[in-house]
Amino acid sequence: MLKRIELPAGEHPGLVLEWEGGWVGSGERHYREGQYDGFHVVGAGKDHTTIVPPPSNGGSTIMAGVGAGTVKLEGLTVVGDTLGKGKAIHCGTSKEYGNSFLHEDDMLVLRDVRIMAPTPGNYQQRPHTSVWGVMTYNFDIDWRDVDIECRYTAEHGLYAHGFARFGLRWDDVRVKNVGAEGLKVATRPEEVHATPRAQIWVSRSMFRNWKQPHSWRGGAGMVLQGTGCRVIRVEDTVFHGRPKATRCLMIDDGGARHYDIDGVPYGPGFANGWVLVKGCGFVGQGEPYHTDILKVDTLDHSLDHAGVARGFWARDCGSFGPRTLWSLHGVKRRRITRCNDERAKRLARDREWPLDESRINTGDGPLVDLSEGIG
Repeated sequence: MLKRIELPAGEHPGLVLEWEGGWVGSGERHYREGQYDGFHVVGAGKDHTTIVPPPSNGGSTIMAGVGAGTVKLEGLTVVGDTLGKGKAIHCGTSKEYGNSFLHEDDMLVLRDVRIMAPTPGNYQQRPHTSVWGVMTYNFDIDWRDVDIECRYTAEHGLYAHGFARFGLRWDDVRVKNVGAEGLKVATRPEEVHATPRAQIWVSRSMFRNWKQPHSWRGGAGMVLQGTGCRVIRVEDTVFHGRPKATRCLMIDDGGARHYDIDGVPYGPGFANGWVLVKGCGFVGQGEPYHTDILKVDTLDHSLDHAGVARGFWARDCGSFGPRTLWSLHGVKRRRITRCNDERAKRLARDREWPLDESRINTGDGPLVDLSEGIG
C-alpha cells in the first residue's frame, strides 16, 4: 500500500518524500510509518496541477531518499529547481555520499507527468536554469505517458545511475527538448551498486531537440553507458536528429567505468548484454564528413572494442540522412535485417525526411547501405 498525497489543481510547493523515524539501524531498511510500501502523489492532470520549487529543498523540487520504496507521481507537472545543481526530481543517493546498501524495492513510477526546466529570467547569470530534469541512484524506472520539456537544462532529461532490481521501462515518453541527452544510463561502481538482473526497455517513444548550444554535454538522444543490463530493447521509437545533433542512439562501455553483465565492477565481461533495436526511425544529417547516427563502441580505444555489447540485432528500422552511419565497432555478433525497405522509405517520405540511406560501418569491411543488412 502506498501513502496517498492528493494535490488539487493549481501550484504547490516541492516535496520531500521520506519516512518519519529515519533509519532504524545501520544497513537496515528505512522505517516506514504504518507499513507503507511507498508514496503516491496524485494531481488533477499535468495540465492542471504543478509542483514548483520550494524556497529551499537542496536544489530539487521533489526529493526521495534511499529506502523510500515506490515513489509514484501521477497527473502532475514538476518544474525544476534553479538552485545549484537543480533538478525537478531526485531519487536515491550515490555510494560516494553514504549509500552503502541496495534497496531492491526503490522505484520511480511516473504516469501522466510533465518534467520541465524553467525559462531563464533576467536574473539568470547562466544560459541554463536547472542542471538535470530527473536524477536517480539505484532506483528502478517505470514511466508511461511522460513529457520531457527541458530545453534549459545543462544536461539530461533523465540521468539514471544504475537500478534497484528490474531496470528501466519507458513507454510513450516524449523528449520534446532537452539541454543535452534525453535519456542517459550509467553504472559507475564508485557511485552505485550492481544489479545484473536488470533490463532496459524503451518503446513507443520519441526524441527531439537534444544537445542545445548552451550545453557542454550530450553524446546522443539516448546514451546507454556501460549499463551492465543483460537485455536492452528499443522498439517503435523515433529519433529526430538535426545538424550538429545527429547521433541518436549511443551504446558504450563508459571507458571501463561500469559493472559488466555479471555484476563485476570494472569487470572483464560485456559492458552491455543483448541489444535489440526494432521498428525504430532515425533521421539526421552528417557533417561534411560521415557522422554516427547510431553507435556501439568503446570510449577507451585501448580497450577491447568487442566487449561493449554481447550482441546487436536490428530489424524493421528506417534510418536516413546524408553521410550518416551505423557504427558497430564494439560488438562482434551483429545482425541487421529488413531495414530501409520500401515501407520504411514510404514512411520517410511521409515525414519529409531525406531519403539518403544510412550506411553500416563495422570497422572490418567496406561501408554498406543499411538496406543491404549484415549477418
